[in-house]
Amino acid sequence: MTSTRIAAGARRTAWVPVAVGGLCGVIAAVVYGIMLGVPLSVFSLSLMGGFGLLIGVVSMGLTLLASTLTASTLRALAISGAASIALAAFASWVLTRGYYFVPMVVTAAVTTVLHISVARAAARQLTSAPTLRHTDPSFTARLLILIAGGFLALFSSLGAVGMLREQLHVGCSYGTEGEAAGAWMCSDGIGYIFPGLALLSGSAVALLTGILVLLGASREGTRRTTLTILGFVPLLWSAGWLSAATLPRTDPLPTGETWLSVWAINVGIGALLAIAGLILAVVAPMHRGSVLRLLWIMAGVLLAAATIAQPGLALATLASAALLAAARLVPILAQTTRTPSGDEFERVNAG
Repeated sequence: MTSTRIAAGARRTAWVPVAVGGLCGVIAAVVYGIMLGVPLSVFSLSLMGGFGLLIGVVSMGLTLLASTLTASTLRALAISGAASIALAAFASWVLTRGYYFVPMVVTAAVTTVLHISVARAAARQLTSAPTLRHTDPSFTARLLILIAGGFLALFSSLGAVGMLREQLHVGCSYGTEGEAAGAWMCSDGIGYIFPGLALLSGSAVALLTGILVLLGASREGTRRTTLTILGFVPLLWSAGWLSAATLPRTDPLPTGETWLSVWAINVGIGALLAIAGLILAVVAPMHRGSVLRLLWIMAGVLLAAATIAQPGLALATLASAALLAAARLVPILAQTTRTPSGDEFERVNAG
């Protein structure tokens, strides 16, 4: 069984750990509820199901990374799976103080074993050579960009806590009487896990969908259009969620402030800069030469400016940038580094 066939099998079955992780999380919630005598609720099912889904996504990302960067042997896939188990163990201590350590590690182990098994079975069924999209260097670059965008969005989501608590005052109340007058009273850090996950979910779903479309779509036009549309999802989701959490509020604020001004200063400016950058990135491929380069530079500058203006939006701007780079920038760079002739050139440009 060649490494190429194993890599193709791992990519074809990339959805397996995601589905299995979510299912294992729900099963763990039911089992723990029965063992502890705690009644099941939508909250507990959503919590464990979400953790399981996250583990599945991490396992998928690491496995795809191994199948892209290494010789794609089963040993490499097993090493990536072991890394996902270690990350799940670490996350359980950080997020749940070790309470869900066992189910999270078991979920990671099950998703890894099943993915390796299914990938191996899929590799055996591959009798023909891998398709062009699995051997084209631009395909590998696009896949790596989406995976990297996912990990960067995940790590940058920690910076959203400061935005939610200190700037938008989510989960806070402003004191107007007594000793608390003139001070903000906010939830502790644990209370911002779920708002942070809600923000991150838009980027996670968009990137995950983009990876699956890149792996499964047979036409370049379908991949390019879908990835372009998905590029707007993380930012629009984050801006919309933050608007819903801030603008309807009517509770007290310091003198001279309104909830509209709080939102506009801390979210609105950064969101407008980022949207302008995304639009320029979409328009850029319609031009050639120096105009093309200028538009891409301006798009990058605007996205960077949006992230600097509001670092809490980095989980959205990084995800959107990764999706649009995979949709638009990488194909352009790939075409400039090779000179296809005749029918192939026309087929690439036609998608």
